[in-house]
Amino acid sequence: MMPRRRQRGLSLIEVAVALAVTAILVPAISALLVQLVRLPPRSQASVGAQNEAREAMRWLNADGARAQHFVLGASPDYGTFLWRDYTLASQPLVAARYYYEDGRLRREQTVNGTTTIDTTVARNVAAYADFSMTSCPGQVTGDLLTTANGDGSTVTYSAPFSLRLRPEPWGDIPANPMGYAVFASGGSGAAVKDINVTGSGALIAGNAHANGSITIAGTGHSVSDVLSAVGTVTTPPGMPVGAIAEGASTQAGPYNCQAGETPSATYSWLTDVDLSTVQEVWQDWPARTALRPGVYYSAASITLGLNSVTGTVTFIGDQVSVTGTGVRLWPYAGGTTIFATGSAADSIRVEVSGARWRGALYAPNGGVLISPPIGDFTLYGSIVAQGVTLSGADLRVVHSAY
Repeated sequence: MMPRRRQRGLSLIEVAVALAVTAILVPAISALLVQLVRLPPRSQASVGAQNEAREAMRWLNADGARAQHFVLGASPDYGTFLWRDYTLASQPLVAARYYYEDGRLRREQTVNGTTTIDTTVARNVAAYADFSMTSCPGQVTGDLLTTANGDGSTVTYSAPFSLRLRPEPWGDIPANPMGYAVFASGGSGAAVKDINVTGSGALIAGNAHANGSITIAGTGHSVSDVLSAVGTVTTPPGMPVGAIAEGASTQAGPYNCQAGETPSATYSWLTDVDLSTVQEVWQDWPARTALRPGVYYSAASITLGLNSVTGTVTFIGDQVSVTGTGVRLWPYAGGTTIFATGSAADSIRVEVSGARWRGALYAPNGGVLISPPIGDFTLYGSIVAQGVTLSGADLRVVHSAY
């Protein structure tokens, strides 16, 4: 049998020495670890600025995915997204308004005009100008700059964004309670800056504003809301109108972008194009009654001159002309059916009868002329241009939520 070996434990002195050494080393090591883990003040500020921007982007992306229309605002507002909630039987109109307040970007949501949410989406927004929104056909772009202080220095973080609006489904579209049915922006050197209406039976369902003057002549016209102009407003005696405001202040238009900011083209040309001769854009060539959906871009002009044509399209060109009967167009890029970049008084020329269109007609540098040869043309949307001329019989512009 092997003899037992005696096992010697630590003496009291050794334990005391170990405890003393531990007491010295642990605080030092802990302090070192904290310094290694803790971010410098400037880095902390940078992370904070980024987190604020990310939270705002989360709200903006959600609203952009639902919105069918966007209306620009004026300080302290930036703009409002609009959409119908088709998940509910009543299909209420939802509006998400972004505005500035005391160094914060805030969002107010209303349902049929009643506020349901009013919250801060980003702090550390130093000034109103540190957030911007640009409204283009079918999309909203912009940038958010958040600012934070760290270690005696200022840290900023820029978060650009681009949001695509979704199209409005077919069906009856209730009138949009915001914005304008017809808007004439005018401007320095504008070919036209007024709204002129002639003929008979024209209906403007919504507001109309001109940074010049408004002249309505003929019979059977009516305007459901306000006619406002920086200059004069002339109407036939007894014409039904919601209200008239002469000498109004100059207003900014609902769009503020140019062609370079529009969605990418599905079809593009460098010269004048007559769509009736381009096989690739038709779903039913050679019958040519159904255009393929997409953005049609020309560096020159776009012409469509056929009858009984339907299409989900956005036409973008220096000048765009559509003629015929029974033409039914719906906007492809969010809310705009035609975007003309030219400066002519008829940059957008529509001579179509017996037709129903939807979307906006936008000519930021020129004018819009609508003249149905035998009457009966309805646009559910809006017209925004430097000047607008409406003539003919039974021409209707119904401002709708796009």
